Amino acid sequence: MLCNHKVTFDIDRASVGGFVSLDGSPILLSTDSPALIGKGCEVLQISPNHDRVIWNTGEMLDVTDNGTYLDLSSQLSWIDGLGSMEGLLSSDLNPDAWRVTDAASLLNDVPEPGTVTLLSTGIGLAGLAIAGRRKASRKRC
Repeated sequence: MLCNHKVTFDIDRASVGGFVSLDGSPILLSTDSPALIGKGCEVLQISPNHDRVIWNTGEMLDVTDNGTYLDLSSQLSWIDGLGSMEGLLSSDLNPDAWRVTDAASLLNDVPEPGTVTLLSTGIGLAGLAIAGRRKASRKRC
């Protein structure tokens, strides 16, 4: 969420010009034409495969499209000090304090591949046979 707008980066839509979406609609960025959201929030294209999201609070998120995966790098604002971190980077040892609920998550579920998919890609039976041989050889030792 960026100033009450949903910004999405999707490598599956990059080839059709929709790598960056704003509230579900693709936006085209260039280094000369950043997408200004308003209220101090913006999305910038730093280079053809590197975008930056800037919140009105000063935090930044760099997103680098590496073709098959994304690299993410975040920065706190200059006003964030000690004790301002939450989640995995905090000193809080209670995992439920930072856990994201399904309702609050912005990630889409990816279905697990079925048996037919695994067999059609050549994994399945051959992989099971190798695993079975390794397991059997460990028992003999």
